[in-house]
Amino acid sequence: MRESAVLPFLSSALRALALAALACVAAWVMDGAYSLASQAMAYLLAVVFSAFRFGRRDSVLTALISVIALNFFFVPPRYTLEVENPDYLVMLGALLLVSLVVSGLTARLKAETAQARLRERRAQQLHALAETLASAQDNAHLIHSGIAALRATFQRDCCLLIADDSGRLVIEERAGSINIEADAATWAFGQRRSIGPTTDYWPELANWYVPLPGEDAALGVVAMIATTGRDPAAAEDRRYLEAFARQIGLALQRSQLAQQARTAALEAQAESVRNALLASISHDFRTPLAAIVGSASTLYGQRGRLSDDQQAALLRTIEDEATQMTATAENILQLARLSSGNATLRRDWESVEEMVGASIRRFRSRGEQRIRVQVEAGLPLLHVDAVLIAQVLANMIENAIRHAPAGTSIDVSANRRDDEIVVAVEDRGIGLGEGDPARLFEKFHRGDGEPAHGGVGLGLAICKAIVELHGGKIGARNRRDGGATFEFSLPCSSDPPRLPESGAAQ
Repeated sequence: MRESAVLPFLSSALRALALAALACVAAWVMDGAYSLASQAMAYLLAVVFSAFRFGRRDSVLTALISVIALNFFFVPPRYTLEVENPDYLVMLGALLLVSLVVSGLTARLKAETAQARLRERRAQQLHALAETLASAQDNAHLIHSGIAALRATFQRDCCLLIADDSGRLVIEERAGSINIEADAATWAFGQRRSIGPTTDYWPELANWYVPLPGEDAALGVVAMIATTGRDPAAAEDRRYLEAFARQIGLALQRSQLAQQARTAALEAQAESVRNALLASISHDFRTPLAAIVGSASTLYGQRGRLSDDQQAALLRTIEDEATQMTATAENILQLARLSSGNATLRRDWESVEEMVGASIRRFRSRGEQRIRVQVEAGLPLLHVDAVLIAQVLANMIENAIRHAPAGTSIDVSANRRDDEIVVAVEDRGIGLGEGDPARLFEKFHRGDGEPAHGGVGLGLAICKAIVELHGGKIGARNRRDGGATFEFSLPCSSDPPRLPESGAAQ
């Protein structure tokens, strides 16, 4: 017997002797008051307890020692191994046979119970792994969760190898100091078969290599130190490892499909934006270009027959339409710059009253006299890019002018609300109509009452981008007495510089 098996055998023998001794004490207590068959039950109980508590080897040794002890101490003639009555010999044989059968059944029941508990525990672990992988935010988190679950479940060193874009296996994460046989991992990956002990392929390996299944090809390989031997327990461990690998493979496949879906959605969105941009530009450039070409052709062909006023009107048309085209192009370029994430703000401490006043003066210089202004006195300075904030206000006023009926006023106000400065532009037009007001700030979106030749629908989208770059909010709503209100808010600094108070702008 090998030295490694001696100690376990001696331990089993000592336990068997101890249990037989306890049975002898119990039989000794019953001696004289109960029959020999009843005394034999004490030894049978010792065998059953040994099988349930320690296993098959202990129970077999307990059965043998119990039969010898019963024969020696209680079967006449006592204190010898002789049997004077054949009936006693039958009883001893029956006791030995029943003890062996009971010990075998008990040990088998114990093993099956332990296996059932192990399967239940691993099923719970598989369920927990599936939930963890489903909540993983990216591939790195998914791989880390998978390797952690493998290490916690099997208590062995393991490693995950994932295929890169070129199809080459790359070690993504390792738990422990497992040694990887590159040829074995590559073969398991390419053939999509598990290899290692208890399998039909490369059983001499020290590790299991199990592929991570994908839809058309393996996504990678999980490597783990294998259970030694070819017993059913080792095969069961391999099957559970394959189940874990399937869960990880499915999670990786879901992640890849989700990434492909996101990429496709972004490409579709980009294509939609490009199409909308081209359609809007072609439409909004075609009208002013037609006006410019028509005016220029008239001047070129009929200049001698046109009065000075007519020529001036045609030149004014050319100038106005060219200005409109320039503004459209600038809006497109500015929105692209603001949306790229590379825009830089030239912030400084600015007065709200001065920014509002500068915007209003530009409109009044163009002859727009119906704008009324009310700025709350004592507003704190804002740390903003004054040029961009002035553009937001100008775009909102321009939008109100296009929609407000002639003769109605446009109200511009600036007030403090908690820790924000709110700037609002109100008109008395037809209002916003049905639908979500937030859509008015989307690229290339026009309101229901937007004139056919009114830009590509980028003005309010630019306003939203500028305000959000400053950490503010922008929105629109209908007024109770008719018309619409567009407003944006900017956060106040906790300790802005102070300027002398001035009256509200009028």
